[in-house]
Amino acid sequence: IASHQAKLENIEQSDLQINIGEIEEMNGVNYASSQKEALETAINSKVMLLTGSPGTGKTTVIKGIVELYSETHGLSLSYDDYQEDDYPIALAAPTGRAAKRLQESTGLEAMTIHRLIGWSQDTKPEDVLENEITAKLII
Repeated sequence: IASHQAKLENIEQSDLQINIGEIEEMNGVNYASSQKEALETAINSKVMLLTGSPGTGKTTVIKGIVELYSETHGLSLSYDDYQEDDYPIALAAPTGRAAKRLQESTGLEAMTIHRLIGWSQDTKPEDVLENEITAKLII
């Protein structure tokens, strides 16, 4: 994560507002002001923690973060465009059920955190440290 932090750049506020408006229109949603703030924070922060009670729109915000990040960084969300390169976005959740929900909401592959880092019952901790995550955005 730390190696990716240095690569992040702040996006102009006016550009973000335009991009967020386009995403709202494309998805047929109207983000609440707190959700827009979360989107802006996610794009302009190296690390962000998104919390909220059930039904507060966390999944909607995550989908927006993925789309906004791809838009502001000129990335395609089509897996077909990455035949020779690693997909630039990694979605992970603590449980299989949460990963499935994330995958259903974004239309992108999601996995457990354990799978993302390459952890299994047979894995030694030092082996996990050697696994490189090449994604530009990790959720």
